Amino acid sequence: MRFFATTLNQMMLLFIFIIIGFMLNRSGIIANGADIVISRLENFVFVPALVINSFQTRCTVENLSKSAGSLVYSLLILGFSVIIGFWLAPRFAHSKEEIGIFRYSMAVTNFGFMGNSLVMGLLGEDALFNYLIFCLPMNLFIYSVGVIWLTAGKRKFNLGMLVNPMFISLIIGAVLGLTGCPLPSFLSNSISSAAACYSPLAMILTGYVIAKFDFKMLFSKKNIYVLSVLRLLILPVIILVIMNLFNVPSEIKVLGMFASAMPLGLNTIVFPAAYGGDETSGASMALISNIMGIITVPILLGVVLNL
Repeated sequence: MRFFATTLNQMMLLFIFIIIGFMLNRSGIIANGADIVISRLENFVFVPALVINSFQTRCTVENLSKSAGSLVYSLLILGFSVIIGFWLAPRFAHSKEEIGIFRYSMAVTNFGFMGNSLVMGLLGEDALFNYLIFCLPMNLFIYSVGVIWLTAGKRKFNLGMLVNPMFISLIIGAVLGLTGCPLPSFLSNSISSAAACYSPLAMILTGYVIAKFDFKMLFSKKNIYVLSVLRLLILPVIILVIMNLFNVPSEIKVLGMFASAMPLGLNTIVFPAAYGGDETSGASMALISNIMGIITVPILLGVVLNL
C-alpha cells in the first residue's frame, strides 16, 4: 500500500501538469501552434539536458558493465510486445493507418516522457541512468520501425532516423562520463536546470495536444478501451509473470515494469499528423490510457516494487 500511495502521488503530480496543458489550450492563454514550440524545446533542449546530466556523472566503465546485461532483457520484452502487437492490432483496427498505430501502441508505451519522469521521481537519478540504458532498444525501435508503422509506410527507413538529439546527447554524456572531463560549473548548472524542466513541460505538452480534439469523439471509440486495458494492464502482467517464472533479477523487473506499464504518449498523434494521416485514434489512445494509467500504473509499480 505504501508503494501504491507513493506512485499514485507521483502520477497525480504529473497529471496536474497534463490538466494545466489542457487548460492553457482550451482557455486560449497560449496561442495555437504552441505545441510545436514546446515539442522542439523538449526534443532539442530538455531531453538532451536530462541525458547529459545523467550520463556525465554516472557513465563509467563499471556502471556500463553492470547495465549492459539489461539490454538483453529489454530486447526480449520489446520483441514479445512487438509480436503481440503485430498479431493483435489487425483484429481491432478499421483501417491500414489504425493497424500501424495499434501495433506501435502495443509494442511501446510512453516509457520516455512519463517513464523517465516517474523513475526520476520515485527511484532517483542513479536509477534513471540504468533506465536510460535499458530503454535504448526501445528508442531505436521508435525511430525506425515505429516511425514506419505510425506513418502507414509513407516514411521509409534510413540511417538518418537514428541521428537525433536523444542519441547525440547520449554520446556526448557518455564521452564526458568515460573521460572524466569536467564541465565549467556554470555549464553543468545550466544542464541540471534544463533537465529539471523536462518532466513538467512534457506533461503540459501532453495535455495541450489532447485538448485540440473533440472529447466526445475520442471517448466514443470502443475498441480503444479494450486496447488500452490490454496495453496498460494485461500485457504488463504477462511480462511480469514471465519474468518471475524465469527468476529475472529484481532490478530488471522494476525497469521492465516502468517501461511496459506506462500510458501511451504523443507519437501516435504527431507522426500520423505529419504525414497527412488521421491522428484521432492515436489521440483517443493517449487520452483514455492516461486516464486509466492513474490507477493501473500505481498498482503495477506497487506490485513490482514490493516483490
